[in-house]
Amino acid sequence: MTTQVLVDCSVDGGQLGGNVVAFANGPGTGIGLRWVSSTELEVAIDPRVQISEKTPLAKETEAQYLSKRLRYIYRELTPAEPAWQGCKLDLG
Repeated sequence: MTTQVLVDCSVDGGQLGGNVVAFANGPGTGIGLRWVSSTELEVAIDPRVQISEKTPLAKETEAQYLSKRLRYIYRELTPAEPAWQGCKLDLG
């Protein structure tokens, strides 16, 4: 199972998107998201997840959509947050 966040932005009449964070075989927690400003997205990840900068689609600190920058601010997710529960879909 892969846990992943993608961003989809409407910029100057176009739809652009990209990967914020992705990890496979994690502990089953979710990913917390919060817009800090119109150009900054806070991303909270379970501290048990090991994300390698060398892994494609692992962790980007910012992205550029046309000429507009979107910055990602990473922090540790805590058990008290709703995202800690993760996705509980029964796919079986």
